[in-house]
Order: sequence, then C-alpha cells, then structure tokens
Amino acid sequence: MENEHRRKFRERDEITKMKISNSLRNRSKSLSHRQAISQGLKNFYKSLPSMKNNDYNSINSNEKKGF
Repeated sequence: MENEHRRKFRERDEITKMKISNSLRNRSKSLSHRQAISQGLKNFYKSLPSMKNNDYNSINSNEKKGF
C-alpha cells in the first residue's frame, strides 16, 4: 500500500505555506545544515511532476483504477 500522505505535486496552498513559515520563525541553522537541506530539496523536487503540466482529473482517475 502506498503512502497516502506523500505529496504528489510541487505546489502547496497558501495556508500550508503560512503554517510552515510561522513554525520555522526564529530558528537558526548552521551553514552546512542549510546547504544540506537545499541540496536534498533540489533532488526531491526533480522527481516530482508539476501540476501545471498534468491534468489533475486524469491523475486522480488513474489512482482510483490502481495505475
């Protein structure tokens, strides 16, 4: 069974972005930690398709069929 909570697209809604931003305020990270996070996210986003390039309805119908 696949993880149902895994992100399927790069984009996030504005409410989610605001919650993440507020939770990370006033936290400091070392330079090496910031570089590691940046590189990890770049690698992760290379594997995700952009919702703008896909028909969202066809993706959902394929998931329901088990593709």
